[in-house]
Amino acid sequence: MEASATRSFGVTSMRLSAAHLDAVEARTGRRLLRRPKKHADAEITIAYAEESTVAPAVGYASAPRDCGGKLGSYVLADLNLNQSLNANWSLDFRVGNLFERDYRLARGFNMPTREYLLDLHWQSAS
Repeated sequence: MEASATRSFGVTSMRLSAAHLDAVEARTGRRLLRRPKKHADAEITIAYAEESTVAPAVGYASAPRDCGGKLGSYVLADLNLNQSLNANWSLDFRVGNLFERDYRLARGFNMPTREYLLDLHWQSAS
């Protein structure tokens, strides 16, 4: 089961989503590994200046089962910035795992700490 909602208030928009997943293997009826039962996301996008946005986001996942037991639940925060440079070019900057939370999607595999991503986008003005 999944639900989502989006709402805009002037220069601000908000997106919320939540899911409850009961993933089972059809043949055996056993729960699938590494799939959190509960997942939720929230993002607020705020337009500022001319052609610019800032969008903090937070996501939660409950503790999934893995080989050897349960993994921990986690909450991650991200920050996204976008600047339109002109009709064709825009620049995106993202900070993932803003608070450097330790989390695992699978036992024995480390996930990145804070990460940075800078994207330059070009789109033809048709």
